[in-house]
Amino acid sequence: MKKSLGLVAIALATSFSVHAADIQVIHAGELLAQPGSAPLKKQTIVIENGLIKSVEKGFVRVSKYGKDAKLIDLSNSFV
Repeated sequence: MKKSLGLVAIALATSFSVHAADIQVIHAGELLAQPGSAPLKKQTIVIENGLIKSVEKGFVRVSKYGKDAKLIDLSNSFV
């Protein structure tokens, strides 16, 4: 009986486990956010699980998005 309950507990724990989101933070020196408009300077692009989540003014600290967030430094580049 105890063994059965233990297996059920393990099965439930693994089925409800939450995986950390895959987050990249890009610091863009210049960003063409809207074609036909002037590029924005010093912008942060946040990408979560392959999708753009937000674009923020300035170079936002990566730690704001969690310890596993990865910085892609394009602060001297046009994006």
